[in-house]
This record gives sequence, C-alpha cells and structure tokens, in this order.
Amino acid sequence: MHSSMLPTFQSSFTPAASPLNLRLRATALRAQPAPSPVLLRRRAAVVTCQKKPSNKKAQKASNKQPSTMEQDLDKKEGAYTMRTRLREETEAPFRKVRLFIFGASAVSASLGAFISFSRLLAGLSHVPTAAPLSESLGNLAVNAGVIALAAFLISRDLQA
Repeated sequence: MHSSMLPTFQSSFTPAASPLNLRLRATALRAQPAPSPVLLRRRAAVVTCQKKPSNKKAQKASNKQPSTMEQDLDKKEGAYTMRTRLREETEAPFRKVRLFIFGASAVSASLGAFISFSRLLAGLSHVPTAAPLSESLGNLAVNAGVIALAAFLISRDLQA
C-alpha cells in the first residue's frame, strides 16, 4: 500500500508531521500483508529483465519474442491451445455443463421411453398384470417430449 493511498487525518490544528499522524501511518504499514509467494512467482515470470540490444535488427527481433504468459497460452495441450480453449469458454460459458445436463436428460428419458413402450406392448397384448394403456401412453408421450426437447437444446447449443 503506497503512502498516498493511506488515509490522512489532518485538521487545521494537526500538522502533517505530528506524532499522531506518524503513528497512524506506521500502524497502517505494519498491518499491510506480505505478498504471497505465488504472486511473487507470477510477477517474476511476467517481468523479464533483458539487456537492450544496440543495433536495430537485434532490437526488432527481441521485441517479437512473446512473454512467458503468451508462450503458456500458445502451448498445445491435446488438439487445442490454451488460448483456443479460453476463447471458447468466454464465447459460451458453461457450454460443457449444459451439454452434460441435456445429454443426461435425453438418456434418462430414453430409458423411461423404453420401459413405457414395453409396458404399452404388454397392455396391447392383454397381459393380465399390465398397466392401463392410458397410463403407459401418457408416460411414453412425456418421455418422447423430453427426448425431443433435449435434442433440440443440444443442437441449438452446438450451432451457437
């Protein structure tokens, strides 16, 4: 914390270098937390001290060298670079979560539709322990609607 950012308690009766004002500044400086080692490492990684080249060609070449942060962003992990992954995440946040939820809903509704369809077939075959046809048809319609809605949401999300 810089001294210009510290609150000053001056009035018309208290000069700037009074013992009270100096004590308040010293207390504020002691209360300031030390920077974490992670922050210091990040600063050291970003700030590089290089001797400036004397000729213009070497100076242009040194200006074109990317920083370590840019090198980390352009490093390939799998098929895509980190920069590409971050751009994708900023363009469509939580896309992977939405696709997982829509896919899980479609799979769940498909399983329910399979069970409802088998119960409907049992009811059409006049099996004595089968569920009523109206109940099986209602369940099948709800599951088919959820499958269609999940497929629509997945296709819309992938097109965006």
